[in-house]
Amino acid sequence: MPTLIVDLHCMCLFVPDKDMKSVHVLMPAMHGPGHAHHGHAGSTGKTDRDSSGRASAGKATAHVPEKHVVRMLHRSFTKQPQGRPMEGWSLVLRGGAPANLDLNAPLHAEAVLPDLTPIARRRVPGSLVYSSAPKGVISRVTFEGGAVIARHPDPLQWDLGGLTNRVLANQVSWVIPNVPEKLEWDRLGAIGDPPIESLRQIDAEAHDLYRIGIHHETEKTLPGGGGGPLSIKEMREHFAAYYGLLGVNPLPAETDPKKKKWFPEDQSGGGGGGVKCISAMAQLSAT
Repeated sequence: MPTLIVDLHCMCLFVPDKDMKSVHVLMPAMHGPGHAHHGHAGSTGKTDRDSSGRASAGKATAHVPEKHVVRMLHRSFTKQPQGRPMEGWSLVLRGGAPANLDLNAPLHAEAVLPDLTPIARRRVPGSLVYSSAPKGVISRVTFEGGAVIARHPDPLQWDLGGLTNRVLANQVSWVIPNVPEKLEWDRLGAIGDPPIESLRQIDAEAHDLYRIGIHHETEKTLPGGGGGPLSIKEMREHFAAYYGLLGVNPLPAETDPKKKKWFPEDQSGGGGGGVKCISAMAQLSAT
């Protein structure tokens, strides 16, 4: 059976699932100013609140990043060089053996996936990883096997949650062996067909080895999109969407010293040519 490598770029929240021995990758719904959370899979257009009355996922804030898209990229997609849409789809990849849940195991790259759970003191609700209508999630990938093989470092050093001088990842590569040729897709509100239905529809890297890219970012920052990287301010605004998946509103961080620690602070003296969105992780709720 084939081996598949998936390169996950930018706004991806990795959620280890001890019970299912899998890892879920959640891509938050980010629809841009003026039309946040309207007319897209996984959103209702309403403000949701948890039991404490705090704003939850689905709440539009004063700082709304540009609209994000989810695209599957592969060199075989010659007519769609910026990829095929994945919004509204959940991809489940099974590989026989359970997934390795240690997302920060020692690798050649020094980049880490920051754990936002102790910073926000909240966990990811189970509905976001199991539901067919996860509020605030536009796309999802679940690995029921395999492991992280690389974490690609952002060029800067960051302070996040009071931990200083950390190199964070803006791309994570996952390898999963013994994947069925026919991929398993679940609809999260999507209409039409998934990007591919079988690995045999794309060119292999080598015998029975396939590689795809999944990007969750703005159209202009996609490969070939013509836009440059983000400013640190833009990246921080994007980063706020992760906390929506944890059921809290992190803004206004500018006026709340405690919440300032929720956002990456550059420790390297400036972004230079700019940065990409940083990936993160959080723990799954037991309920």
